[in-house]
Amino acid sequence: VAHALPAADGTIGLLALNAEVQVCTWNGAAVERVWQPLLSIFAGPGKNRLAVNQMLSAFRFPVRASHSGSAFDRIMRPQGVALPILGVAAQVRLDETGQRVVAASIAIGPAGPIPFRATESEAILLAAPRMDDRALEAAIVAAQRQAEVRTSKHRASKEYRHEMIAVLLRRVLPQAVARAQAQAE
Repeated sequence: VAHALPAADGTIGLLALNAEVQVCTWNGAAVERVWQPLLSIFAGPGKNRLAVNQMLSAFRFPVRASHSGSAFDRIMRPQGVALPILGVAAQVRLDETGQRVVAASIAIGPAGPIPFRATESEAILLAAPRMDDRALEAAIVAAQRQAEVRTSKHRASKEYRHEMIAVLLRRVLPQAVARAQAQAE
């Protein structure tokens, strides 16, 4: 996580789970520990905001609510570099009927210079009267519009990554919803 790679699997999952990071600062006499939002430590691709006397020591997550589910998937080259072409993680919480999304977080990477939350997609899911194909497709369009995917000579073109956002969201969101619905039973 401290390497600040916008495509790192762990970072994408942590972001979707609304993780906070504990930053430890050595001041010469003692260690000060401060909890911060995960995104606050990223400055750009491969660049974090940590000083030379700081390190990450722990992660914490909000207590998982009932009717919640999460999922992660990625697309990689079979024997390529360790970083994925694209990764997507999502967490949803459903109402007591198991039909309407009342909380959502979607992380996509690499989809910008730092790990990326698809906030427009999240808002669409929250506004939808029920989680159905129409809401899913609207969330996909919003994520594709909001993401800043780029071409990588080692992994994939911008156009391919753009299309893979749709492929992965069509896998991950229904899986997260199914897991949340299974909790309700």
